[in-house]
Amino acid sequence: MAKAEVSFGGDGFSTTQPLETRSLREVLLSFCSMCITYLVVLLEVCNFSSVRNKDVVTKITVDGLLDMLLLPVNIGFFGHLCVRKLRLQGNAHSTQVISTIVESSEIWEAWALWSVLGIGLFVTVVDVESRQDVERRAFVKPFKNLSLQGVRTWVFMIMVITATRLLTTFLQSSAPSLCYWASKSCMSCTELYEVNIHLAAAAVNFILCSFALAFVFTFEHTFDEYLRQIGPFWKFWGVKGVVSVTYFQWVVLSYGPFNLEDKRIYLLHCLLMTLEMPLLAVIHSSCAYPYGKPWLEYLLLLQQKEWLAWQVTKAILAWE
Repeated sequence: MAKAEVSFGGDGFSTTQPLETRSLREVLLSFCSMCITYLVVLLEVCNFSSVRNKDVVTKITVDGLLDMLLLPVNIGFFGHLCVRKLRLQGNAHSTQVISTIVESSEIWEAWALWSVLGIGLFVTVVDVESRQDVERRAFVKPFKNLSLQGVRTWVFMIMVITATRLLTTFLQSSAPSLCYWASKSCMSCTELYEVNIHLAAAAVNFILCSFALAFVFTFEHTFDEYLRQIGPFWKFWGVKGVVSVTYFQWVVLSYGPFNLEDKRIYLLHCLLMTLEMPLLAVIHSSCAYPYGKPWLEYLLLLQQKEWLAWQVTKAILAWE
């Protein structure tokens, strides 16, 4: 029999909606959203996989695109995992694990941003096209390197923060007395992280994330004439949107006027995150990375040119 919340009002004894029913409803909603995301992404991945094995250059290019196409699946999975764990196994220990899972999902967001800018997709387009523009060639390389360094720094910091959180959670569960001994205090590993690291890490993450988004936005607009044929707006918007929305909805839930407890904040954040992923998957498949459109042939052609130029340079160096 389902458990129920019990409350006492002015009219005496009354019960509210069963807890198990409400919990299962949220888990089911999250699961359905994840299934829709999986279906949309699966169709798109199957389409791109059909051209993946043509040659080495095509394989590398398509693999970079798959990093972006799989982003909604990865984030949706983490979000559903959080909802399921909070609703079906909600306790203090689970809340600590949830915070680690949420931060782990940020690695995928950072990697997606890096894939868009740095893993041979849009950078290759700019490199190849700028070779024909002698006047701007001297400007392109230093600005490109600056943009890549800004995004790379954020990706590295996200990994460090998440690794630290994972280590803290591991020590808390496997060697809880170690932190008492090392700190010479009565604070647990989790408490030490929250007091000494969490706020500073959040501030650094916010600053570097803002800089990374600014670099991507500036990169897009600065080299718009080079990127126009691959339709950069939606490709950048997908990454910028998921990074901005997920982060700022967390800020609103945590520091807004709602006065929510930690468990409720995590639950709403993860549920919203899961519900947003089908929309992102549809945007990817219909606007950002539509299969069979001219942008893909153009991108593969530029990748072939870059590959041939690299082979020629390699042969010249070997001959010398």
